[in-house]
Amino acid sequence: MATLIGSYDKNDGEDQSSLTRITHTKVDKQSYLHTHPYQKVPITFSKQSANSDNFLINKGNLNKLRLRPRILNEHVESSKTLQATVTSTNIVGQIFKASQNNINGIHIAGESAESTVFDNFESYADSAALQVEWVETTNAAELETTIVTESTKSMKLPMDSLGDEWVNTVTSTNYTGFTGHIHVYQEKEYNKCKLRFFIGDGTNTVSLPLLAIAKEVWYNLPINIDAMTEDIAGQVTDLTAITKVGFRVENKEGGKAIYIDHMVAIAPPGSINVKLWDMGTTLPTTSNSIDDGTQYTTLGDLGITGSQVSDLDVELLGGIRVYAIKDFVAGAAIDVTGNVLLTVGNYYAITINYVDTEFSLYGRDDCGAGVTCYNNGFAFEAADEATAITKVGLYNNLNFAIFSVQDVYLINFSGSINATPGTNSVITLYTKTTDYKRFNTLVAGFTPVKLDNLKDMPPFVEKGGMIKAEYSDDYTDSVSSVRMGIRYLYIPPTVNG
Repeated sequence: MATLIGSYDKNDGEDQSSLTRITHTKVDKQSYLHTHPYQKVPITFSKQSANSDNFLINKGNLNKLRLRPRILNEHVESSKTLQATVTSTNIVGQIFKASQNNINGIHIAGESAESTVFDNFESYADSAALQVEWVETTNAAELETTIVTESTKSMKLPMDSLGDEWVNTVTSTNYTGFTGHIHVYQEKEYNKCKLRFFIGDGTNTVSLPLLAIAKEVWYNLPINIDAMTEDIAGQVTDLTAITKVGFRVENKEGGKAIYIDHMVAIAPPGSINVKLWDMGTTLPTTSNSIDDGTQYTTLGDLGITGSQVSDLDVELLGGIRVYAIKDFVAGAAIDVTGNVLLTVGNYYAITINYVDTEFSLYGRDDCGAGVTCYNNGFAFEAADEATAITKVGLYNNLNFAIFSVQDVYLINFSGSINATPGTNSVITLYTKTTDYKRFNTLVAGFTPVKLDNLKDMPPFVEKGGMIKAEYSDDYTDSVSSVRMGIRYLYIPPTVNG
């Protein structure tokens, strides 16, 4: 993979009057030289961050690639607790207080909730009934009523015989793209006692290890069907016609057992819809509804995509994930006509809305020992936009993160190309101001190979500016994508939580 790292040309011939203007308005001269490890950077720019993006290119053409800094300012961190579920009759949201006048992307944590319980073992009267469904190779499974998790019964699998299996025969089912969960409890540590989960089409099987590492602890282990591997090399299991579901002893431990509970299957997910609402200067209460606020209807980066929308559809993936929604942008193109800034100090609501798939949102902020409580907002749910909101719980928030654009000094540009570029491939890299004028040329007409970094003379990128690359592709090569990454220094923002 070819690599490119940007450099700064001290004699780039750019408009020095612009540099003087920024120097005088943005920087205290006394904080310049010898006060920062990087030359020409004020000491107030004391924090460092980075972001990157991947771009597909048009072969044989000039490709214009744009990247803005993305700095975290408001967030609640944790994905431990299920907070609420988006359904066709339930909206889930998060209130936060804006500390910046723009948003340059958000993160939320959740999973598709269109699930079915494959087996929670509650329906079996006794071990004999269980053994009719879960047929053993050597040692019979037993119904357990003491070591349980979300229900009153579980399945006990003796780990006495290597290769022992317990198989449940089901109606042929297409499990392509499915995910799920299995609760697992081991009487012995995983390195001494190993169990695999498998599915099969009646001839071949695919499987994965159930990594319940510590003993005597219930684990809720994720299952991703498409990530399971063939048990016999060269054979192909038909995931569209699964008839067998089972467990297999991979490493035995005489006299010990593993317990299984609450097996859940989750169908391939669809999408959700995300909106932003300005709720005003006062923290909303449960007497408010979502539409007491004003919907922000110009989401999108006018300076990059040239378009705006009132809301965003987000395609979901299987399993619990943090979704980085980079297109959830509000006001980042600071000086562009049609751009609408946020009001610093106002309360805003991010709402997650049903499209075709139920979606469970995760988070946790219980203000326990060592946990800083987020006091400037809360997670909520509502039947619709006109119904009074209900707090998810005291101090409970979604796992959310809000990013913004700010003044930065670039200290590194890096990138990679997914194939060796042709001799006629050329990249020009420069910064642009908020009024879309080229400011500093970092690379001019170089073949994209490794170059110097920027630490000796870090270029300034003002709030709302961007880094732009013009990549002229050689159609004879195999390059199809370019990754750009930037690292920068910024002034730590004053945040509300």
